Amino acid sequence: MARARTKRTTDEAAELDDLDRALVIWAREIPDLDPVTEGVVERIEILAHAFQESIEETLKAHDLDRRSFHVLGRLRSYGAPYRRSAGKLASDMRLSTGAMTNRLDRMEAAGLIRRLPDPSDRRGTLIEPTDAGHAAWDKAASTQARREALIAAVLEPSERDQLHGLLRRAPRLVQRAEEVKSLGTIEMGSSLALPLCEPGPEPARLAAARREVERQRGFRELVKWRTGSEGRISCLKRDFGWARTRIDGIDGARTWCGHGVFNHNLVKIAALMD
Repeated sequence: MARARTKRTTDEAAELDDLDRALVIWAREIPDLDPVTEGVVERIEILAHAFQESIEETLKAHDLDRRSFHVLGRLRSYGAPYRRSAGKLASDMRLSTGAMTNRLDRMEAAGLIRRLPDPSDRRGTLIEPTDAGHAAWDKAASTQARREALIAAVLEPSERDQLHGLLRRAPRLVQRAEEVKSLGTIEMGSSLALPLCEPGPEPARLAAARREVERQRGFRELVKWRTGSEGRISCLKRDFGWARTRIDGIDGARTWCGHGVFNHNLVKIAALMD
């Protein structure tokens, strides 16, 4: 019995890596640090970074960027004939109409997608992948699937199943992270009196509250203004070669609002000159 315990202890020590040794040091320096929790976080970040690098290499090899890859993947998920309106596609991918237009413009110029008239909406368009778009997505997705299979091959099938089951509970960690974020700064030594899995607001109530806001006239006017501004900006960029701004944050919001007001005034002035 003692010999078995000694062998197990020796095997565990042999499996320790640089991160384990670093955590011992930080646990000594930071009394509130839990080495196991910190190890989980660090290893997830390391693994995520490795997968990110892997897919970036795959996409580069097939002349794709991540945004185009995601759009093509979304279109493929709809099934044949792999078409959706630009508005529906933007909604499904949680993008603004302006951001989706920019993305589709670049993809159309690269020959990855085409725009077709929407028979149900005279002013709308349908988006579908070209043959080149289908081929690029197929090759990139297949290559990345093989890469990921090789990475996961270091685990036994039973270990992969176990890890998959544990990661299925990851949304609970995300919810917990949001709860902790709401606490603001947490002093050393303080205890967290948070429930492990407190249910959030019911989806039906959230939907009702959202519909109530969306029915307000001010909200509808803002939506119209934003949609019109984004459309005019997109037309100017497409027709006159305006470069896409890389400004984000509050400065980006100010810039795009300024462009929206500018374009709105141009339209009004043009109407008066007719």
